[in-house]
Amino acid sequence: MITRDNQKEKLCQEALDVMKLSASNRQLIEEYLESAGDEKLIKEVERENFAKLGWDRDAVSKYLTYLKKKKKTEELKRFIRFLAEAGGLSAHNLLFDSFHKDMCDLEGMLAYLEGEHAEEQKVAIRVGVCSQPGVYMSDAGNVRKACMDALLAAGREDADVFLRAMPLCEEDNFYARIFLLALHLHVKKPGEAPKQTQELEALFAKHLLDIFQKGNLKMHEMNALRAYALSPLETPFPENILKIYRRETPGTGLKIFAGCAFLALLHSERFEMVLRLMVSTCYYQHGRNNMALDACLKFTSQEWFDTQMNRIEEMLPIEDKEYILWCLERKLEATLMRMASKSPEGMKEAITELAVKEYPYIMSLIEKGNQELYQELKPSMQDVFWQKIIRELTTRLYPMKEDADKKYLMGEEPFSVLLPFTTEWDDWFYDNARYELIEKLRERKELVLYQRAVVLEGFRTPCFFLANYPIFEAENGETLPKGERYLLDRRQLIELFRLLELEKVPFAACIEVLGNLCETLNDLEEKKKRPALEALCIEFLMQKREEWGSVRWDEAMKEALDKSRSVTGCCLCLQVLENYGDTYQDLIFSCAANSKKKIREQAVKACIGHRDWEDKLLELLDSKKLKEREFALFVLEEWGDVSDRERVRTVLEKEKNQKLKERFLEFLEDLEKEGAMSKGLERMAFGVIKGAKKRKVEWVLELSLPEVHDKDGNLLPAEYPLSILALYADMETETLGRSKEANKLVEPLAKEEFFDYIQGLYDGYLKAGAEAKKRWVLYAYAFHGREEAITVLQKQLSIWADNARGAMAAEAVRAIALNGSQKALLMVDQMSRKHKSRQVKNAAAAALSEAAEVLKISKEELEDQIVPDLGFDKNGERIFDYGTRSFRVWIYELELEVYDEHNKLRKNLPAPGKKDEEEKAKAAYEEFKQLKKQLKTVVASQKIRLLQALRTARLWNATQWKNLFVQNPVMHQFAIGLIWGVYESGELKVTFRYMGDGSFNTSKGEEYKLSDAGKIGLVHPLELSKEELEAWKEQLLDHEVGQPVEQLWRSVYQVKAEEKEKLAFDGFYGKTQLVISLSGKLLGAGWHRGEVLDAGFFENYYRRDGEYGAELTFSGCSVGYENPEVTVYSLYFYQLDKVAEGSSSRDTFLKKYRCRLEDVSARYFSEVILELTQILGESDLD
Repeated sequence: MITRDNQKEKLCQEALDVMKLSASNRQLIEEYLESAGDEKLIKEVERENFAKLGWDRDAVSKYLTYLKKKKKTEELKRFIRFLAEAGGLSAHNLLFDSFHKDMCDLEGMLAYLEGEHAEEQKVAIRVGVCSQPGVYMSDAGNVRKACMDALLAAGREDADVFLRAMPLCEEDNFYARIFLLALHLHVKKPGEAPKQTQELEALFAKHLLDIFQKGNLKMHEMNALRAYALSPLETPFPENILKIYRRETPGTGLKIFAGCAFLALLHSERFEMVLRLMVSTCYYQHGRNNMALDACLKFTSQEWFDTQMNRIEEMLPIEDKEYILWCLERKLEATLMRMASKSPEGMKEAITELAVKEYPYIMSLIEKGNQELYQELKPSMQDVFWQKIIRELTTRLYPMKEDADKKYLMGEEPFSVLLPFTTEWDDWFYDNARYELIEKLRERKELVLYQRAVVLEGFRTPCFFLANYPIFEAENGETLPKGERYLLDRRQLIELFRLLELEKVPFAACIEVLGNLCETLNDLEEKKKRPALEALCIEFLMQKREEWGSVRWDEAMKEALDKSRSVTGCCLCLQVLENYGDTYQDLIFSCAANSKKKIREQAVKACIGHRDWEDKLLELLDSKKLKEREFALFVLEEWGDVSDRERVRTVLEKEKNQKLKERFLEFLEDLEKEGAMSKGLERMAFGVIKGAKKRKVEWVLELSLPEVHDKDGNLLPAEYPLSILALYADMETETLGRSKEANKLVEPLAKEEFFDYIQGLYDGYLKAGAEAKKRWVLYAYAFHGREEAITVLQKQLSIWADNARGAMAAEAVRAIALNGSQKALLMVDQMSRKHKSRQVKNAAAAALSEAAEVLKISKEELEDQIVPDLGFDKNGERIFDYGTRSFRVWIYELELEVYDEHNKLRKNLPAPGKKDEEEKAKAAYEEFKQLKKQLKTVVASQKIRLLQALRTARLWNATQWKNLFVQNPVMHQFAIGLIWGVYESGELKVTFRYMGDGSFNTSKGEEYKLSDAGKIGLVHPLELSKEELEAWKEQLLDHEVGQPVEQLWRSVYQVKAEEKEKLAFDGFYGKTQLVISLSGKLLGAGWHRGEVLDAGFFENYYRRDGEYGAELTFSGCSVGYENPEVTVYSLYFYQLDKVAEGSSSRDTFLKKYRCRLEDVSARYFSEVILELTQILGESDLD
């Protein structure tokens, strides 16, 4: 076993092994690391070339990361100092690793580099990173930009630092030498560094061919290129040279050549020649992707780029059109306005290749740069503009005849001409450009074209546009960000149907659109939300009946079932009809012979609740259509009975279809059985266990599981219980949950035997390593195992969480939650509040929300329902029976009080004695020990919930409040010590206290009668007058009542008058704290890390609480990188009702959603400031 002490030594030795040091350097570094930084030792270091090391450098990364995390600062400094002294520029190979998240922060590493030559060493190492061609391919974590900024800043301070860094380069690293010389010249004035200019010219000439793949160039071509490199600058560009460069495909070293030539441009015409060569080499790329020009833009400031390109752009071997398109892609407005004047013809050519969204932008720049050209282009561009719009709006609408889609958009044809084609409009491409174009049409008030475009989107499958873009208008300052899910917003359906009706789309086709919307959730991998969307569609269609009247609506539904080509849409219609009793019996029966199996199955479901339809159903048994006879039998099987059995027997005798005849016979045989396994269930089981489903569970047969009998003792074939497992194995990951079919198949089984079967399955699954792809076993075990299965799962998930299997632990949490028992939900609730694994905590919170969604209540209401009574009666008493004696246990002030049979208070429940009944007393004593633990856990979690209710001003109606705080013996104790208020429309009307005996009183000690009107919530001190606050405090002190959570005596904070208009609260600005401490406290208090940016960097924490959210900004750090200290910046507040539900933290906490401090509720402001004061210390708001 590796202890903390020798773990560091082990990591150190592994790192040194990887570095392949010389023997003397190995001995020296070991001595140097153990010393206090002996300068004599460091001066004896021999040079090493770390650039020659292979990819296996993980050991060095691990050692550096370990030293940082364990705050071994001095050792870290010494190790980095050695790397810089020994490796020079090549040390970057060990200090930066884009594939290791903790090694992407190069600047963070260099902050530890100290010593006499630290500045030039830092420069060399940065250049080492920047001169790696691969960095420009991946832009690894934006490290190149950080390095370039630091290099330019260093040059402004000391231009010669680049020359001092030259000896730190390896001789064969010409890229690095070019880089250093170019940087030096960039910060020098023209003519100040002739020696370095000549040196850089020579390096360019020598290595000009190295950007190409070896062996591709012929000898005479190489000679021509070398000769040109040494010749005077020519205009125009030599055609023979141009052909060579345009033919060859360069490597990424081209960017370094181009960027460095641009940096040193003012010092020699030769550098301009090199730049021209590099630009010409990118000819094979489209104008919007020119590597050489990209390097020029990224290596220098915007100001430098604009100034120099204005001087040389006409000399570059790139067509004006291509150059303009490149500038347009990068939004270089100054250059584009200049080119509108410099090259009107080039601008005209470029415009023909623009996307629709780029037209307004480029035309606005032309107007500023060349008024004459703008007036010339404006009329002709209008027609081109609209033609492009129509073309983009109809992309991927196949098949299509004679441009019918375009003619429809232009108003030349009605929608009906498109109906023959709409069912085949599968469009899986998420076309963000098209969606943005549709949005622009609405913004520009082109409403007719907009509504037609939206209608077309409704017939695309999937309907990505309608899923992610609201087509309804925002209300009361509401913000509607793009990219959210709007299918579950009723307003989206209402507006969509309005547009469909305006375009005279037949009702049957409208139903197709509804079907497309439901299918879209499948395609977006959000199947869990589909039932909610279907329910919304059903409710919407029923509302249409109220609007239209039954005559029009009936005709429309008949048309939909007759003509709609959407299976999903027809199934929605049948679910609607099911809600109207006998009214639409004939319409439902008309689907009995439908050619689509899913529609027939939905029609069967619509009949299940209508036993009174039996007479009509039996008539179908005499139908000449096989599907109608099947339909009648399927309904009878669902009913499980038929009143006229003789008629069924008569049909059986006449039936000619052998399969249907056998099924009729099984149905009649099942009717004769009492409680035994029915043929119908056997048929269901064997119908499941075949094909792909069977293959998914075949591995279970190797586990030697126990046999399973039915309740009558009949041995079942192995395939029967296997079919139950197959139902879970066939579920997709995101839809794993309870199976109605599985429950049906389980019902007739011998209970204990099936428990053993499921336990054997779970044990075998664990023993085999618990493969993630077989995670369905967790659900089968949670749903069909013994009661203790969820406790077993809870223990196992903690093991997984501790062993880097967080995803499996999260899956187990969800399985426990979907078990649905109070015990299971309470267990998940506790995990959501207190579990050492953040992944488990988040999964538990999500699982509770999912369970609440299934029950159609809020998460908070679900949490109310699962508060346990711990076995106490409503008087708060519980009896523990030892046989010969018993003890009464009460809850008093959230502690347990034990009274013996003589009503004497005891300190604790006594251990069983010799006179007690051994088994009974032992069981009671163990129960009591468990009770103490349970009470402690429940009290802790409910304190957190009550503080959150105080923070967010949560309200209960009178019935809910009494059920929770009066009827529940645990919460009863909380209620007694707190002050409550009755609220109407969010305004406090009266305060009261619950006395524990069922009565209530006021702050004056007068009796108060609690009515059913208004809502009840915890009172905040800010809401009370000074007199009432003191009166309540006095009453609690007089009655010696302690408050279970701090309420009346809590500190309060209010916005200062001069800060009301501000968006930021700066009371904590400038406070510093160790990041590990700050992060631990905030995350523990319910805050979350903000969006993680490149290189794992984040710069804010946030929390969401009902209507409001808060964001705390700070100087930032990288995840897993514990900076010694960070600085707190500003605190911002957000009104979350203005942000779409489900928004990511990135979308929620945008500047545009910040609200003024005076717009934040006084309660929420006070509570957030209080919490941060407890974490950061007092603010300036005192």
